[in-house]
Amino acid sequence: IAEKIGPIPEMKIEKTGAGAGTADFEKPNIFRVYIGTSEKKYLSTDEKILLETNIDDMDARIFPYITEKLFANGAVDVWMTNIHSKKGRPGIILSVLVEKKDEKKLADIIFYETTTLGIRRYPTNRWTLTRKKDKIYKVAKLGNSFKKMTEYEDAVKVAKRTNVPLREVL
Repeated sequence: IAEKIGPIPEMKIEKTGAGAGTADFEKPNIFRVYIGTSEKKYLSTDEKILLETNIDDMDARIFPYITEKLFANGAVDVWMTNIHSKKGRPGIILSVLVEKKDEKKLADIIFYETTTLGIRRYPTNRWTLTRKKDKIYKVAKLGNSFKKMTEYEDAVKVAKRTNVPLREVL
């Protein structure tokens, strides 16, 4: 019956029900129903994939290049976390949030451009606010509150064009 299996949507649950037939299957065959009213505050996006790898033996000057290349090839987000790695070495966890359709292409980039021999893969979901662009700002609304943030690339263009310090434009 289900089109996809995943987390329960954000809602105020009014009724629940569960049942299992009389057949004996290798895995439990349980049917569960939730009836509720949507209390959607956030825009829930499609499932994403989180690719992660620990790197402790690579020249740190390579990371900005890899980050730029991952974004250019469709990464939704890229970040690095400092860690203490095996044998007491400092290391980095390279984390890359990707659309499912791009995961193999981005994994290939990680394998090709880094010293890693393995990548962890986690399906994940996230909540996001609906955003719109207004001049050089990204604006998001939550209830009666607004979040307004200057887009970095747009701010750099304004700073260069007007000769105003970037920190003031931001």
